[in-house]
Amino acid sequence: MKPCGSACFLLFAVVCAATWNSASAGTKTVAGANCAPDHQCGTHNENYFWCYKDLYGARSSEWDYCCKPDHPCGTYGSSYNWCNNGYSWSYCHKEEVTSRKTVSGKSCSPNHSCGQHGYSYNWCYVPGSWEYCCKPDHACGKHGQSYDWCWFGSYATSWRQCKA
Repeated sequence: MKPCGSACFLLFAVVCAATWNSASAGTKTVAGANCAPDHQCGTHNENYFWCYKDLYGARSSEWDYCCKPDHPCGTYGSSYNWCNNGYSWSYCHKEEVTSRKTVSGKSCSPNHSCGQHGYSYNWCYVPGSWEYCCKPDHACGKHGQSYDWCWFGSYATSWRQCKA
C-alpha cells in the first residue's frame, strides 16, 4: 500500500485527463500530470492503475491514479466524460494535444506535447526547464498586430510573442 493507505480509494470528483494522441497512452495521471519516464501507468502490485509523477524528467515522490488503458476518458453514453481506473470511475476531461513547439520555437521534450497538464495554461517541458505553448484554438500569428503572438492561457496577461 502506498503512503496514504486505504484513504486513497476514496475518489471525490477526480479529474482524468487523456490525450487524443494514442502514442501517449499510459503516460498521464487522472489529473493530467505526466508519469515519470521510468514509471508509466500500471497496476504496480495494486488493484488500480497509477504512476509516480514526472518531475523534470525524473521520478517524483508524488503519485496519482491513471485511467485504465482499455477504458480511456470518454462519455460512454453520458453527458460528461469519465474513465475507469481499475478500482472505481472518475470524472475526466480530454486534453487535446496540438503542438510540440513552444512560443520561443523550441521543441518540447519527447513524450510531452504542449497542453495544460493540470494547470490553467499551455506548456511543455524543454531540456532543463519548461516553456509556454500557444492555446490549441489560438495559433501563433499576427492577430491584428505587427508581430506574431498567441494566447497560452485564459487571463488578459496570458499571451506571449511567438515564432510562427
